[in-house]
Amino acid sequence: MKALVLGIVLIGLSPCATGQLVYTNNSETIFLDHPTVLQYIKGSHLKTSERHTYSITNDTLTITTPLLPIAADPSKFSNSITGQQFLFSKDSLVNTTTGATYYSPNVQKAKERKASKGIYVVVDGVKHKIRKNSDRNILTTINMADYNITSPDKETAYRLYNINKKYTTLVLTKK
Repeated sequence: MKALVLGIVLIGLSPCATGQLVYTNNSETIFLDHPTVLQYIKGSHLKTSERHTYSITNDTLTITTPLLPIAADPSKFSNSITGQQFLFSKDSLVNTTTGATYYSPNVQKAKERKASKGIYVVVDGVKHKIRKNSDRNILTTINMADYNITSPDKETAYRLYNINKKYTTLVLTKK
C-alpha cells in the first residue's frame, strides 16, 4: 500500500533522545515529543493539546492513549490511532497497521529531485522533459483540465515515443 507522502522530520529517535518527530500523510499530521504526543491535526479543523503517552521499544513506536479532538463539531473526528505501531528505520517511519511509509524531509526532497529528473510528458504527440525547478516547463503552460492523463509502462513509452526506460512518462491527450 503506497501513501502520498508530504513530509516528515525525524529528530531524536533513540529512547533517551529529546526532540520532535513530525510526519504527514495526506491531511493527517502527528507531532510527537519524547515521551508524549503533543498534537494531532486532521485537516485544519481538529487539534489537541493534551499530553498522550507512547512507548518506544526495539525501534517501534506504540501510541497507548486515544487522541481526542478539540473542535466545535466532535462528529468530524472519527479517527483514533490508539494501539497502532510505527516502526522507525534510518530514514523513514512505517505504520505497521496500514503499511504507510513516512520519509524524512531530506529523503523526501531527494526522492522528489530524482523523480523530477526522470519524467517526460508527451502532450499531443510531442515529448517534453520535465526539469527540476523549471518555471517554464510544459505543465505550467497548459490547462491540465483540458487533458486526459495516462501513464504507459516504460516498455510502451520506449516503443511509442523512444523515451529511455529509466524515465517515467505521462501522456496528455485533449479531452
